[in-house]
Amino acid sequence: MTSVSSVQTREAFVARHRDRPISASGLKDALTTVDPEAAEAVGELGARKSDAIEGERAAGALFDVIDRFDTDGRRNTITSNTLGRTTRSGRILRVTESQYGKDFGARLMEAGRDSIHRFEAEQDRCMNALGIGLLYGDTSAFGRRTERQKRAYIEERLRDAGLPNAFYPWRQTDDQNISGPAITRPYGPDNTACIDWVLRHVGNAYKMVAAEYRAEGQVERADAILGRWMEIFSIVKRHNVQGEYLCAELQKDGWEAIFWADDLTEGSGSERARSTYAMAKAGRAYEGVIYPDDVIVNFRAPGAAHDPSGLEKLAQVPFWMGIAHGAYHVFCGLGATINESHQSPEIHERRAVENRTFDNFNYHEGVIMIPPGAWPRVTAQAETDRSIRASEPA
Repeated sequence: MTSVSSVQTREAFVARHRDRPISASGLKDALTTVDPEAAEAVGELGARKSDAIEGERAAGALFDVIDRFDTDGRRNTITSNTLGRTTRSGRILRVTESQYGKDFGARLMEAGRDSIHRFEAEQDRCMNALGIGLLYGDTSAFGRRTERQKRAYIEERLRDAGLPNAFYPWRQTDDQNISGPAITRPYGPDNTACIDWVLRHVGNAYKMVAAEYRAEGQVERADAILGRWMEIFSIVKRHNVQGEYLCAELQKDGWEAIFWADDLTEGSGSERARSTYAMAKAGRAYEGVIYPDDVIVNFRAPGAAHDPSGLEKLAQVPFWMGIAHGAYHVFCGLGATINESHQSPEIHERRAVENRTFDNFNYHEGVIMIPPGAWPRVTAQAETDRSIRASEPA
């Protein structure tokens, strides 16, 4: 898989899209507010034969249409990010890569948010009745017990509460883990770390959206989305389950990367935040693999430098995921609220899953990944003109 990052070749684009049909009319509609001229060109491409752009020749023709709007001076390559700025061809390419359906991003957000809410409701139900939840940290004492000992401990809690074994949502034989094709339900006991929590809910979002499309008769689209999640999980696992590789893969699906830093001011802000911001502004990839599309900064800065506008925009996004401090920590988000899990809590501790604001977050910079089409913008012109360099430290 190639990245929607700095450069994409014709060969890699064709390999990715020859077996993944794209609706020319759907892509044209999606491009209309981003680049009307490109939208018309795609419409003409679809009108030549059929609405579906599929197969090696059609995928190559679509690449040539996008390359027409590239300014790198080279044929058969598309440069999508230059000096921290998403290029015109990069914006067209990003929309193209996210064509699982015009409402793909909206469906992902709803599914991801619902996945978290369902899990938290089940966690609270068990906590309130039994004093234990569904999760325990990778490094917890409970995690060092055998499976037999874990089950015996939970069964003892159930007996003490006068409740049947069926009260607890045990893992069933047909439950799949976060890499599997089935839509997972909340179950326990399950070990976790921050990245596991995020993979659980981003994965559930993909699976649930695939199930929705399948129920609507869009089987090919459903298969593509489900297959894509399996591919994402495989790639992340191959890179030692590191959060930055999850971000990079999501960016290929049209998710937007928003660099964030709470305070860039001298004296109060973090030196690492200023350093990573400067790298992003210069067009260098965060952790070598993520190319920021926009920034939110200084929302914890003092005095006149304070800028709450970024978090105000984030509050409009129902579900997202993010990383902090070079992906040392990985977390989900619901609006402007951070939703996270940790690797140390015991099964009886509520902090196995926590919600917090950025005001009491222990990290100072990172990247937030926003599902396709969800990052609030005022006008199409704002999309065309936006640049990482537009946000300067005070």
